[in-house]
Amino acid sequence: MTASVFDISQENGVVFDTSTGINRQVQRDLRSQGFEMEAVSNFDNGLSVIASWTHLRMSIRKGAAGTAGNELSATPNDVASLWAHYAPRSGLLEGFGIGAGVNALAGAAMGAGERARAVAFAAQGLSFGLMVAAALTVGGWVLAPELLDLMGASGGPRQAARDYLLTVVFGAVFFVLAFAAHGTLATQGDARSFQRAQMGAAAANLLLDPLFVLGFGWGVTGIGVATVLAQAGVCAWMLRRALRSGLLRAAPWSAFRPNFRVIVELARQAFPASLNMLVATVGMFMVLHWLQRFGGAAVAGYGAALRGGQILLLPA
Repeated sequence: MTASVFDISQENGVVFDTSTGINRQVQRDLRSQGFEMEAVSNFDNGLSVIASWTHLRMSIRKGAAGTAGNELSATPNDVASLWAHYAPRSGLLEGFGIGAGVNALAGAAMGAGERARAVAFAAQGLSFGLMVAAALTVGGWVLAPELLDLMGASGGPRQAARDYLLTVVFGAVFFVLAFAAHGTLATQGDARSFQRAQMGAAAANLLLDPLFVLGFGWGVTGIGVATVLAQAGVCAWMLRRALRSGLLRAAPWSAFRPNFRVIVELARQAFPASLNMLVATVGMFMVLHWLQRFGGAAVAGYGAALRGGQILLLPA
């Protein structure tokens, strides 16, 4: 938690005066007094919350006759904000880094007043996302059976896991592009679109899972199909929002043509963020590899305990 007190004097500040019926710029000597408080809380489940409150009094020290001591009408005395950010800690794209790379680089460019550079990072983030998605799809299709063998899966459980993985891998393009679009929107202060999209995906899964699993009799494959369809909806929503945002609305199609110099910069930002997922995934594979020698019951028990632990730790 942080707190600050300020008392700022400004000479020849430019404000708008409408007292004569004409909106015109005038210069005033101003004084800003107040305090600001901000609290940040990071939870173990990936949720972080930022709350802030600013109390401000901006008065005119010197101006037109009769205005000294008056407050500026367009400046609120109190401003409060509450932001929430969620970064997935589990799932297909836990800690995925393209969105983080776009957010960091495009945000820095916008802060420096380099709008064209920010547009380039946002557009190339989508192009880079397509490349990564293609690699994930092919790699997942080829390596999924090998990974299951490495974990010691066999028989019915192996077949069920294989059916699920070989279905959900086709959703990689939707996962990746949604995260890339989220990076573009987050750069512009829009974190709600992704939150709403994920809430919609959760609702879609609640409806589609029983339909595909029980109604159509697709079993575990039905869960994979439901996940892919739900994330396709997320992707469509996020791309629509990103392409209509102020940053990409007027971007020419040529801005999306792969520019490998920009993509390398994005990759340098994305790779460290993606290491979170890589380390967690490798660790889980190692645990399951050694645990499988104790039998299927031990592996199943570990999986149930892992999910149960995540639920129990949500309040923390």
